[in-house]
Amino acid sequence: MKKAPLSIVIPTYGRSKDLEGLLRSVKPNENTHEVIVIDDCSKNPSEFDSLKRDYPDVRFVHLEKNVGPGQARNKGAQFAQGDIILYLDSDTELVSGGIQLLIDFSHIHPDIKIFSGWDSPIPLNPGFFPRFKALFMIVGAPKTDADVSFIAGRCFAIKRDVMLESGGFDDKYKGADVEDFELGYRLRRKYGKIQYLSGLRVHHRYPSFWKQFKLYFQRIRMWMELKASMGGFDDSFGTSQKDAVIQVFSAVWPFAFIGTPIWGSFLPGLALLSAAIVANWKFVTLCFREEGLNFTIMSVLCHSFLALAILTGAFIELARKPNLIFGIISKRS
Repeated sequence: MKKAPLSIVIPTYGRSKDLEGLLRSVKPNENTHEVIVIDDCSKNPSEFDSLKRDYPDVRFVHLEKNVGPGQARNKGAQFAQGDIILYLDSDTELVSGGIQLLIDFSHIHPDIKIFSGWDSPIPLNPGFFPRFKALFMIVGAPKTDADVSFIAGRCFAIKRDVMLESGGFDDKYKGADVEDFELGYRLRRKYGKIQYLSGLRVHHRYPSFWKQFKLYFQRIRMWMELKASMGGFDDSFGTSQKDAVIQVFSAVWPFAFIGTPIWGSFLPGLALLSAAIVANWKFVTLCFREEGLNFTIMSVLCHSFLALAILTGAFIELARKPNLIFGIISKRS
């Protein structure tokens, strides 16, 4: 195959059905890029046979040992031929125009080595929760291109030589954990700016509510330890002190209502609910504008439950390791 300026690397584990839409969205037969699928030792490798027939231009690499998404991405860098690698997770589909946008931007700004995309407001799976999650993901994202402190593992790009030189993802993260945050923080310190491209988007297939609840509970504990070692909060969307305050208000207001018999009034609950709504005003108005009142009410309740997972996980981690608080609240270096 003639060398293309960009390589698309897709790690996957038993997601052949999801890959059908993703491969259609990245158009593997284009001359601008190559597409490499890293099969992370799926239990049934033959499930990809029909895709191999339908997409002869795609290179499928089967790993003999399951190494997790981070290490599978690292393996993909070794096979890539392009100067830039665009990483996409197999539960996404690329929004049209993203590839050319990335190629054009990198030509204009050759000094920038790392790029991050983000989610689209339209999820791949139907139902209330996926739509809620998609709107929640986009509400705090910058409207225009910006400098950010982390990468989105499901959609980011990096110069191939930087990926190889840096060592890529840390092998201590075995699952879809906070490996993308860790890599992003480390890359930014050594290589400079991470360019968020507002036009580089993916439609995402979100997990169920309960799976997301468990993921938040697990990931906040990992993130706290990581952030304490990296120098505290930063100003990027989703990881600032303001975002932490929003999560606290969102998690605690239901308990104020539960405690009504103790203080004999609904006022504490109403006050905290009002504070939570004000803190989440952009999200509340987005939900109302897009989906109406019933969806908005359900979204406020859903967000509170998910915030409870984050707050509970954070308290448990601080109880185990109280010294983390000093690293988290310290000024970012």
